[in-house]
Parts: sequence; C-alpha cells; structure tokens
Amino acid sequence: QLIVNPGSIGQPFFLDAQLRKDLRAQYMILEFDDKGLVDMDFRRVDYDVAAELQLAKDLRLPYFEVYYESLVNGIHHTHHQEFLRELAQKEGCDRELDDWLKSG
Repeated sequence: QLIVNPGSIGQPFFLDAQLRKDLRAQYMILEFDDKGLVDMDFRRVDYDVAAELQLAKDLRLPYFEVYYESLVNGIHHTHHQEFLRELAQKEGCDRELDDWLKSG
C-alpha cells in the first residue's frame, strides 16, 4: 500500500463546487499488486479546527486571517497575488523576507 497525502487539510481542490465544501483532511491509499494498481481508497477525516487555529495563533503564523478563512470558511487566497502582496506589506512579511535574503 502507498498512502498519498496531498497536504489538503482545509484546502481541498476540486473543480466541483459541492466537493470543495467538505473541509475535512483528505488522503488516499493506493493498493498495488504485481500487475499494478488494484484499488484507490479516498478518505476524509475530521480534525480539531479550533485547536489547529489556536496552535497557529500561539506560533504567530503569518497570514493568520487567511489561514482562518481557509480552515473555517473554505475561502482560499492562494492564487490572489495582489491580495497577498498587499497583506504581506501590511504585516511586514515583505520586509522580513527582504532582510533574510540580504543576510545570506
């Protein structure tokens, strides 16, 4: 068996809008035999969203509001470059990155 974890906790990607509403963690188990693929088993599991958000807050996760929206409401800004650029400037992440790049 091979377990595939696409890293989709709170961020499932489906073209079908109905499937995108399910924000549980998702993974897939592939089963092979000597002739090839035998079975694909897609699984979804609940997890403690409140605990995850508290951990993110405690660790001062950058872009916390974006993470919150993603986990709670299923709203993703992954490809909204202008929005993310403005947020990086507001939170000072752009300066942190510049400083880090210049230090190396």
